[in-house]
Amino acid sequence: MIKRFFTYLLFPGLLLASCSNSERDESEYADETVAETFEDGTYCADVEYYNPNTGTRSDYTLKVDVENNELVRIYFGNGGWLDSDHMTPQELDENGECTITSDRNYEYAVNIKGKDCFFYDKLLEEEAAGPAMFKVSELIKMLSYNPDEIDTYLLSKGYRLHLNDNNNVREALLYKYFNDDGSSDYSITYTKFKPGFQSKMSLGWSTVSEQDYVDIKNELKGLGFEFKNSNTTENTTYFTYKKGNIWAGLQVGIVEGTRIYTIDIREIVN
Repeated sequence: MIKRFFTYLLFPGLLLASCSNSERDESEYADETVAETFEDGTYCADVEYYNPNTGTRSDYTLKVDVENNELVRIYFGNGGWLDSDHMTPQELDENGECTITSDRNYEYAVNIKGKDCFFYDKLLEEEAAGPAMFKVSELIKMLSYNPDEIDTYLLSKGYRLHLNDNNNVREALLYKYFNDDGSSDYSITYTKFKPGFQSKMSLGWSTVSEQDYVDIKNELKGLGFEFKNSNTTENTTYFTYKKGNIWAGLQVGIVEGTRIYTIDIREIVN
């Protein structure tokens, strides 16, 4: 994990996994054969999602990858996934079952059903994105929130207020998502502009993940945003998109030797 702190912005956490098997006395296994293991490959699985923060429970059929009889990846069906970069692979029991608990206490109870996957579901955006990540549609929805609602929502996703930066043009609040070691790979800035400015507010989310950046660009295209223009300075490249009165700006820049990807969403007012 790269250790860094974001100190300015325009614009997911490791998972802890555990699979538990009931403990039995060794004598109970005396006349039993070794439990069947699962071959490497992609399987269909029933996945029960539970968010204890909201009480939400949802059932899905999803694709999963197995290697060495361990669950190593869950596909969310919308281009996202959880893999060994964000969770610890765990051994499946004889029934093909395992429960993964994220660092935000989201639970995924997995039960492998077979090799053939004739259909699979897509998780809700806020479930698939993970606690630290944001979808474009999620940011657009947040434009309708008041400051208290934004603060509450960001806290519920694990972000913490880090910096308050105000001037005669705008009021800006910087929130960071901190890792256990104190580093931060994600941050979001809520900016409220003073009267007379072209926008009332903006939300800028930053990530160090190139894959997050690619996903954002693909979602902008899928949502019907039109590319308008681009601009490049010494260390930063900007891309501008627009759909109706919603403006989206992408920024790729270098901060203290680290490449940072940022999306800035704002509603343009007349």
